[in-house]
Amino acid sequence: MKRRRLAAAAGLLIAAALVLAPSACTQKGPGGGPGQPTRNPAASLVPFFEDLGELEAGVRREPVRIMVLGDSHTAGDDFTGQLRALLQARFGDAGRGFLPAGVPFKYYEPRGVEVIQSDGWEGFSSLSRKTLGLYGLAGYRVETKKADQSMTLTAVTGFGFDRAAITLLRQPGGGRVEIAVDGLVAGVVDSDGGYAEPLRVEVPVQAGARQLTLRTLDKKPVALLDWTVESDRPGVVLDNVGIVGASVSIFDRMDPETWRAQLTQRRPDLIIVAFGTNEGFDNDWTPERYRTLYQDELGQIRRAAPGAAIAIIGPPDGERRLKGCAADDFYDICSPLTAEEKANYSELLELKRPQGSVCRWHPPPNLEMVRGVQRQVAAAEHIFFWDWSEMMGGTCSMHAWFLKDPPLAWKDHVHLRDAGYELSARAFFDLLMQQYAGWKAGAARS
Repeated sequence: MKRRRLAAAAGLLIAAALVLAPSACTQKGPGGGPGQPTRNPAASLVPFFEDLGELEAGVRREPVRIMVLGDSHTAGDDFTGQLRALLQARFGDAGRGFLPAGVPFKYYEPRGVEVIQSDGWEGFSSLSRKTLGLYGLAGYRVETKKADQSMTLTAVTGFGFDRAAITLLRQPGGGRVEIAVDGLVAGVVDSDGGYAEPLRVEVPVQAGARQLTLRTLDKKPVALLDWTVESDRPGVVLDNVGIVGASVSIFDRMDPETWRAQLTQRRPDLIIVAFGTNEGFDNDWTPERYRTLYQDELGQIRRAAPGAAIAIIGPPDGERRLKGCAADDFYDICSPLTAEEKANYSELLELKRPQGSVCRWHPPPNLEMVRGVQRQVAAAEHIFFWDWSEMMGGTCSMHAWFLKDPPLAWKDHVHLRDAGYELSARAFFDLLMQQYAGWKAGAARS
């Protein structure tokens, strides 16, 4: 079988490139040299703080790039959107960054841009076992076999964009895609190729462009993986790379060569790893198995972006009720499982008509285990860790947020409403800026 490679599109106006070689960056330590282990978790953020300091001092023109890798909490862009807005208000807006192409899933509403597409497209997730094929870092693929199908990304905040790129899937019999910027055709890309491989296309744009439109020209298969829009202004770019329903093992469902090359190409200064909710609601994990998985996936991320600082966000609080419980039976009550309930949890889940106090809201037993393993790994590897659940109030805080007026969480007791995510993002931002202020004070004394 022929080994995949990253192809380049030929053309007068459009050039493509995606570097496969390892990043030239090295992990920076507190003094800017090679990183050394430290028992202060916040020290893992020092390379990122150095980048922010250069940005504030006006000596850095390149954007400071942040990438958040996670599940639906990240994919929805409510938490990350608020975090992006706060960081860009403080350090400058360098554009929206990297996104999955088109509308990859229902209710997709990324902040800072408006994305619309015609009805002939279909979105696929790398999480699904039913949809094989190549997936890149974005974790989604949007496809059509129809002509005259379009998708449009419009910048609705900020200064527009000065650079743009798209990634298609080159494949046998692939169709042509017309690319337009602010209504003017920039070029046409032919996605026909001998075998499936990603095709990254850099799109020429005028400074301050607002709209990027892709349109199919043939009744042939076209598949799009992602698109990127950025500004040449100094500032922050925050990519939210989230897959609905994903666990940290999601990277094993993507094409390894593609996602690693894309992560290397993005050159993030800070990667925030934010998984755990879906693992916590999975009753099959043991601490040993999850620790092995988490360390392995974290290692893959660090090897793909060795120059990036790393932070971990533990999963927020969350609860479930047993299936089959009456709608109002103990619905307003939340409390942890007893030791006996934990020991017999598999049997509880199989009850056809559970009754009584077992019908209360409760944190699934593995959620705290997952959070604890992440905290242990972060401590062992000297990585900054933020406990989202602790910020919310700890055990059963999701239930408390749901009962607030107005509510901060949805009735599923897993996801937050916009105000809840924005409150959480503000708390994380404030803590990050406290750490940054401490670093600046220390740097000023040295």
